[in-house]
Amino acid sequence: MDVHPLFVHFPIAFLSTYALMECMRLKKFTDKPYFFYVKACLVIIGTVGAFVSLQTGEIAKDEGNYRGAELVEMHEFWA
Repeated sequence: MDVHPLFVHFPIAFLSTYALMECMRLKKFTDKPYFFYVKACLVIIGTVGAFVSLQTGEIAKDEGNYRGAELVEMHEFWA
């Protein structure tokens, strides 16, 4: 069973949310004492999730019988 698509979108969402929080430095949020810890959790979870996504993609590539091997290689390059 290919679980790679289940793991792909969460790291993107976590890391995108972190980037938005860094870009939009609103005083309303930055004054909160937990603001730093929320950002740290987003980065850590996003990074670990990206690693898990990479590993599940490698497993799916090794186990799958894909007819479009060049498509898989292109996806791997851009990912």
